[in-house]
Amino acid sequence: MSKQGDAALAGGVTSAAIVLGRSYFRISNKVRDARDDARDAIDTADESLRVAQSLATSGDIRRIGSDAVSDFLAGLGFPAQSASTEPSAFASAPSIIPRPTITEALAITPTSWPPAVNDYDDRGNLKKPEDAFSGQNFLTGLVLSYPEVRASLAGLTHLSGGVVNPAVETQHYRFFHAIALELLALANAGGISQAQYQLAVRQMLGGVVPGGVGLAVQLLDRFAADSATVTNTTTETQVGILKIPAGTLKKVGDVLRVNTAVTSVAVNSTNTHQVRIRLDSLSGTLLWDTGAVNPAAGASGVIEGRGMVQTVGSGGVLALGGSSALGGSAQGPATGSVSLDLTVDHYLVISVLQSVASAGNSQKARFGEATYQAA
Repeated sequence: MSKQGDAALAGGVTSAAIVLGRSYFRISNKVRDARDDARDAIDTADESLRVAQSLATSGDIRRIGSDAVSDFLAGLGFPAQSASTEPSAFASAPSIIPRPTITEALAITPTSWPPAVNDYDDRGNLKKPEDAFSGQNFLTGLVLSYPEVRASLAGLTHLSGGVVNPAVETQHYRFFHAIALELLALANAGGISQAQYQLAVRQMLGGVVPGGVGLAVQLLDRFAADSATVTNTTTETQVGILKIPAGTLKKVGDVLRVNTAVTSVAVNSTNTHQVRIRLDSLSGTLLWDTGAVNPAAGASGVIEGRGMVQTVGSGGVLALGGSSALGGSAQGPATGSVSLDLTVDHYLVISVLQSVASAGNSQKARFGEATYQAA
C-alpha cells in the first residue's frame, strides 16, 4: 500500500475513534443520569412508603377511619347531593329531599354500647347506604344539622365574657344530672306517656300555650312576712299589696286567684275588725270584705277570692267569686263583677279597719298570694 493510502487509513481510523469516543461519553452520561433518576425515584418511593406507613399508623387517621366516626360524619353530611353543572337552556327541576322525621323509635334504637355501626368497604363507602340509620352515630350527626338542635345547644351558653366559671359549670351539671336521675326514677316506676310529658311541660311554662288549654296555676305575686301591726286607729289601713302584671289576664276564661290571711292580734271589748281587698288603692273598688266582726283575739281573717275574665282588653271585665271570713260565717264577694283595663298593671290592696281607735285593737297581715290559671 502506498504511503498516501496508509495516511488515509490512519485518518479514517482516528476519525472513527473520535466519533466512538464521543458516543461513549454521551451514552455514559445518559446511563449515569438514568441511574441518578432511578436513585431519586427509589428515594421518593421510600419517602412515600414512609409517609404511607406513618398515616396508616396515625391515631388521628385511624380514629377518622373508624366506623363510629364515619357514621357520625355520614349523618352530618346528609344528604350528599351535588348540583348539576351541565349547561342548559332551561333551569333544572330541583331535587328536594324531605328532612327525615326523627321518631321515638329511631331515637331509642339501637340501644347497644358501644354504639352499633354501619359496614364500610375498603374505600370507606357504606355497604348499605339505605340502612344508614342502623349506625347509632349516624343519627347523632344528622340531628346536629337541624336548626332547632343547634339553637337548643346554643341556648345552653351564657354571657361569661370569655371567662371560665367552674361554679356555672357545676350548676349546669347538677341541673341536667337531676333531670337524668328523675327520668331514671320515672322510668323505673313505669314511665309516663308523651301526652303526660306535654302536660308537665305546659304546667312548667305556666299553662300558657297559644291555642291550647292552660292547666297550671302560675304565681303572680306573693308576700310571706308579717306586715306592720295596725292599732289605735279607725282609718282603713293597707297591710299588703299584690301586683297583677299587664297582659296577664288575656283570654276569656282566665282565672285570677287571691289568698290572704290577717290576724286580729288583740280585740278591745266588743269592737269590730274588718279585712278587705280593693282594686289598685284604698279608694278603689271594694272586691272582697269580711264585714265588721267582733272576733276573738288571735282569730284570722281569711279571704280566698276568684275572678274569671269575661271580657278582655282595655274594657276588661272580671266576674268575682270566692269567700271571706273573720271568725264568723263566710261572705261572698263585695261585688259581682269589676271593670278594669287588662292591658295595664293592677294591684290588689289588702286593708284592715277597726271600729274604735284603741290600743286594745290591733291587726296584721300574715301572708298574701295572687295566682292565675290560663283558660
